[in-house]
Amino acid sequence: MTMLARSPKQSSASAGMRLPVYNPRPMNLAPLSHESCPVPGSLLDALRAEREALRQSLGALAVQPAVALVGGVRLFAEPGACVYRFETDLELLLPDGTGVTIEAKGLRAGGEVTDHDPGLGILECVLRENLGDSLPEARLEFGSTALLDLLLARLEELARGVSPDLGRACPERRRLEQAFAFLSGDARAGAPVELSRAGLSESQAAAVGFLLGQRVGYLWGPPGTGKTRTVAHLVHALVDRGERVLLTAHTNIATDTALLRFLDEGLLEPGQVVRVGYRCEALERFGVGLDEVVHRQVRAEQPSLALDIRELCLELAGVAQRPLPDLLSPRTPLGQMLRMAKEAARGADGLDPALAWRLGELLEAVEKAEQRAVEGAAVVASTLTGLYTKRVLRGLRTDALVLDEASIASLALCLVAAYAADTRAIAVGDFMQLPAIVRAEQPAARKWLGSHVFASAGCDRPDSEHPLRVMLDEQHRMAPQISATVSQVFYGGRLCDADSVRARAEPGPAVLLLDTSRLGARTELSPSSSKRNPGHAELVARLVETASSREIAVIAPYRAQVRAVRDRLRERAPKLLSSGRVEVFTVHRFQGRDKELVFFDTTEGPGSPCRFLDENHNPDAPNLVNVALSRARRRLVVVANLAHLTARLGRNSMLGRVLASLRLGGCLELEAGDPRDEEALRRFLESKEGPADTELSRSS
Repeated sequence: MTMLARSPKQSSASAGMRLPVYNPRPMNLAPLSHESCPVPGSLLDALRAEREALRQSLGALAVQPAVALVGGVRLFAEPGACVYRFETDLELLLPDGTGVTIEAKGLRAGGEVTDHDPGLGILECVLRENLGDSLPEARLEFGSTALLDLLLARLEELARGVSPDLGRACPERRRLEQAFAFLSGDARAGAPVELSRAGLSESQAAAVGFLLGQRVGYLWGPPGTGKTRTVAHLVHALVDRGERVLLTAHTNIATDTALLRFLDEGLLEPGQVVRVGYRCEALERFGVGLDEVVHRQVRAEQPSLALDIRELCLELAGVAQRPLPDLLSPRTPLGQMLRMAKEAARGADGLDPALAWRLGELLEAVEKAEQRAVEGAAVVASTLTGLYTKRVLRGLRTDALVLDEASIASLALCLVAAYAADTRAIAVGDFMQLPAIVRAEQPAARKWLGSHVFASAGCDRPDSEHPLRVMLDEQHRMAPQISATVSQVFYGGRLCDADSVRARAEPGPAVLLLDTSRLGARTELSPSSSKRNPGHAELVARLVETASSREIAVIAPYRAQVRAVRDRLRERAPKLLSSGRVEVFTVHRFQGRDKELVFFDTTEGPGSPCRFLDENHNPDAPNLVNVALSRARRRLVVVANLAHLTARLGRNSMLGRVLASLRLGGCLELEAGDPRDEEALRRFLESKEGPADTELSRSS
C-alpha cells in the first residue's frame, strides 16, 4: 500500500547511531481460523484455565473472598454513587468493574471497583450508598472470578447464537466473522480519505484520513505522539459521516480520558453521547452519564413515568429500615433513585406485594428507557468489561468500534468489542508498551488472554510496514536526548521530534545515568515475593527531596520497591507525597502518563537474579523499559547498579543497547556515593533552566 506522502523530518535518533532495533518476540499465534467453529474451543478453554489459575493464586481467598480495608475516605458523592478510597494489603489486582460489597459501621453497600493499585495498596470503588465521610475500618467482599465467569458466559452465548446449523447467512455469524477479521488483520486496504481538521498535526491528520478509508485499521501511537487527540478527532470524523461509534478501553481511566478529549474537541447535541457505567467526576459537567441522559429524556418524553417513580420511592422511603436522604433528592437521577428504592425494598420487613410488583414494573420501564438512550446515541462509551457486564450493552450494535489502549486488551475482550461493530473496527495503541497480564501458563491462555490485536493481526514489528497500520511518528513530549534513545532502540529510528520539542530543548544533558555499584545495595524478596532494594529506596528518596521540578515521578518494576520508596518518602518528606508533587508507581501503573522529571529505579542488585529486566526470561522487559524511559518530558534519572546489570545481562542485551544509546546521546554519568560527583548531581537535580555540560560535568 502506498502511504500518504510526508515531508522529511529530523529523526530524534542521534546521527551516527547504528544500534540494533528491538522487535517484539514472535508470539507464534496460530491462525485465528473460525470456519468450523465461530468461537474456538481454545478460547473458552483459555478462560477456564485462567479462572482456575486465579483461584489457585487466591488461596484461602478463593473460598471466602473478603479482606480488611483501612483508612477509607469518601472522595466525592453523588446521589446513589459515592466513590471511596481505601488502603489495603491485597496483592491480587481487582480489575475495574469487579463487583464488591463494603461492610462498615454495621452497614453494607454494594458497588464496583473503579481503580486498584496493589503496588500503592490503594483501592477505589463506587458504592450505591453513602456510608459517611470516613471509614477507618471496613471489610471488602468481592467476586473473585465473577468477571471471568461473565466473559465466559458471554462467549458461550455467542457460540450458541452462531451455531453451524444456522448457516453462513446468519447475521450474528457474519458479525462474528467480521470480528475475527479484525483480530487477524484479514481485510483489504482501502484508499485514505482526504480531510482537513483544525487542531491536528500533519502526522495526526494523515492518520485520521487513513483510518477513515479502512474497514479494519490499526493506529500505532508511540509515546507523546498525541494519540488521545487523534482518537478524539477520529471519533468526530466518524460521527460527521453518520456513523454510530463505540468508544472503549480497558480501564475507566483510559475510557474517560478518551471521552473527555472527544468532548473537549467539540460537543454534540444532548443525548448524543452516553457513558455507560461509572464515569469520573470530570465528566459530570457534560451530563453524558447514562443515568443523567435517561433522567432528562424520561422527564421530557414520559413525565407520567417520572411521577410514578417519585411516588413509589416516597412510599418505599416510609418502610425503609434506615433513612435514605438521597432517595428523594432533586439531584438524584430517576434510574439511580429506583435502584436505591430496590435496595431499600430488600431490607424492608413484610413489603407489600403490590409495592414489589410496581417496583418491578418501573424497573422494567427504566431499562427500556436506558436501551432507547443507548440506541439513540451517536457515541457510546464504556469499558471493555462493561460490554459484557452491563445488560444495556449486551445487544449493542454500532457502525464503528474505536478501541483505545488496545495493546493491553486481550484478544477475548477485543472479540467481544468488535462483535458490536457492523462496519469498521479500529485498534489504537502502542504494541511497544506493556501488554495484558495473564496468570495461566497454557498456550491457549497465552494466546487469547496474554497477546494483543496488533500481534494477532501481524502488524507489531516496528521495522516493517503493514497495509492496515498507520503510525503517528511525531512526538511532542520528550526532550530530544530522551526521545533519541527511545526512537532508536524501540521504534527503529522512526520517531521524530516535533518542532516545538526542538525549540524548547535545553542546553546540557537531559538524562542522568546514576551508577549505584559502589553503594553495595542488595535486593531482597518481600513477604509477597516481590523484590525491593532498601539502599536504592533510601537513595531515591534523598534525591527526590533535592529535586526542584514541580512534577516528579518515581517508577520501579516491582511493587515492593514502590512501597519501599513511598515509606522512605513518608519518613523524610511526607508533604511531597500528600501534595501530589511526587508520585511513586510501578511501571505498569504509570503507563499512559508523564511527568517533568522521572526517576527510573531499576531496583536490581546483588542478592537475586535480574529476570524482570532480562528479555530472555521476561519477553515484556523491553516494553517495560520503553515505558519507563518515555514517561519523562524534561529530565530522566536512571538509577542502576551498572556493574551488576552488565555482568548479569551483558552489553548486547536490550538494556545494554539502551545504556549504549544513552551514552552515545551524551547523557551525564555519575556514581552514587562518590564525593566528587555530589556537586554535579545536585546541579542536575536543582537545575530549572538546563545548565550547560561544563557546569554539570565533574572535572577530571
